Amino acid sequence: MLFSCKITHSVLLSLDRRGEDLTPVYESFDWPSEFLHDPSSWLEADKMESLLSELEKQFGLRPTLEQSFLIDVGHKSRDLRAWGVLDSVLRMVQAPKDFFAQPERFLSYFISPAPPIADVRREVDSVSFVLPISEDEFPLVTQYLCAVLEALPSYIAKPMATVTWKDSRVTIKWTDSQESLFNEKEKAELSLHPELVNSILSNLESSQKELEETKQRLNEREAELADMRQAVPLRSGGTTPGALSRDQVAAALHELYRLGDYFARGQQLVTLLIAQGRETPQVREAMRRVDWPRVCENAPQVIRQAISELQSAQSHLANIREEAVAPAAPGVQPSLFEHVPLTART
Repeated sequence: MLFSCKITHSVLLSLDRRGEDLTPVYESFDWPSEFLHDPSSWLEADKMESLLSELEKQFGLRPTLEQSFLIDVGHKSRDLRAWGVLDSVLRMVQAPKDFFAQPERFLSYFISPAPPIADVRREVDSVSFVLPISEDEFPLVTQYLCAVLEALPSYIAKPMATVTWKDSRVTIKWTDSQESLFNEKEKAELSLHPELVNSILSNLESSQKELEETKQRLNEREAELADMRQAVPLRSGGTTPGALSRDQVAAALHELYRLGDYFARGQQLVTLLIAQGRETPQVREAMRRVDWPRVCENAPQVIRQAISELQSAQSHLANIREEAVAPAAPGVQPSLFEHVPLTART
């Protein structure tokens, strides 16, 4: 099981804003700061719990804080804006009950694989369910997630929810009784048609998951390529890097081409909606919140850059192949690459 680095990014960002010196912290960890600050990265569950434990020891309870450090960070999620696109998505929700209509959907942003929930009990202003994650096994992660769930209504200026996580049962209670902090004009401007909101949510979630999965595959390929480079040249007695082949690089390129196609379709959908006269003030506000122009500008560049790097790796593998199949000098063993199938997929 993995936990999202949305958690580490939130905690470290909060510490940085408090003026804490984080240099010793980064030096003591096995992961680069860029990794811990990347909301799309994932960390093994036990390592996340250990990391949070270390941070609690160094920066946890202070005389100026009335509650746990991690609870304080979770409650400040709206202001921290440490979750990337998810932050903007949450601001489009209409009412507190909408945050908790599908709790497993929200938790999948923080837990991988997405945890199944069972024994769901719904009331008008509450929901409870059983999650296969015990607070005893991961006390710090569950403490943070409880605080995050409590803070969700604050994204639309509503009172915080109340969350209890006992053993594996999670209970969430909220209220709609108090008025929003927005005035009537702002509320009208922020009101989006539910179908449009669901469409935007679905597209953004799909794009984010595709990007995260592609990034993970690229990281795996990069690690394999690094291992292979260390094993070259093979003529001097090295062993075959059973890791990376041209087939694998071609497969990664194929996935990137698919991702580029998905994003292009998303752009076409938005363009079509606007062309049909649906670029209302509400839609413009939603696009501003997700920084749509920047997404349109940067996403294709990121995909092209990744494709370029993989194509370079593909050329590198082709050169190694040519060297490996060349006639060996007298007394030198033939390259083990000669026995590795290298037919690339197109």
